[in-house]
Amino acid sequence: MTDSEGSMLTEIKVEVAMLKQEVSFINRLFDRMEVLIDKVDTQYEALVDKTSRIESNFSHTKDELEELYELLTQTEQRIREKIDSVENTLNNDIEEMSERVDVLEVDSKDLLKNRWMLAGGISAVLWIVSQLDSVKSFLK
Repeated sequence: MTDSEGSMLTEIKVEVAMLKQEVSFINRLFDRMEVLIDKVDTQYEALVDKTSRIESNFSHTKDELEELYELLTQTEQRIREKIDSVENTLNNDIEEMSERVDVLEVDSKDLLKNRWMLAGGISAVLWIVSQLDSVKSFLK
């Protein structure tokens, strides 16, 4: 072997050694990339799982809120109906009481008139009774 062949062989060996180092470095990079990709996949799957649970919870909560809204709407309607019923009853009672008050006013006016008539009648009877003694003595 000649020196040029030996030096070329040495250069090739050096280049092969450098290529081996580069391949080794690239292999380590690929290994690290695989680890990172596995971590990203794991995190992605966890995120998809959490998202799925959140969507499920959201859907369940939405259904519960819709049921609650429907229940509140029905309760509000029943309350309005009861309020209207009580209001109508109170209005009717007020009208009846007003009519009774009118009748009582008329009756009280009649009683007042009758009281004065009765007082006058009692006064007349008392006067007559007081005059009876005078009439008795006159008749004797």
